Amino acid sequence: PRDEEKRVAHVAGDSIHETVKLLNAGFSLKEVAQTRELATTTVLQHVETALNGGMHVDVSSLPFPDEKRMEPIREAFSVLGDVKLAPVRARLGDEYGYEELRLARMFLKAGSNPNH
Repeated sequence: PRDEEKRVAHVAGDSIHETVKLLNAGFSLKEVAQTRELATTTVLQHVETALNGGMHVDVSSLPFPDEKRMEPIREAFSVLGDVKLAPVRARLGDEYGYEELRLARMFLKAGSNPNH
């Protein structure tokens, strides 16, 4: 079982590296998802895993949340922490989707705002 776990982790790592490589080459979120035949949520999970692991990821091609919506999101993450999305969504309301919150969290972690 241990060898199988290592193999699965290695394959997952390769997949994350491939996602990051495409983003760093300027592919959009949708282009990466289509090229890799993955759901956009999977691509976003790859980006988060890479950022959390200290990898450089060019997030400039990802859709940045609207600045008017970003400020309350930033505040909610500041108060609640950035580990879980559900408490942030509960605080902000259902009009904020998980994908938007995940993207916002990535931009906050990456310390980047391509609109400014």
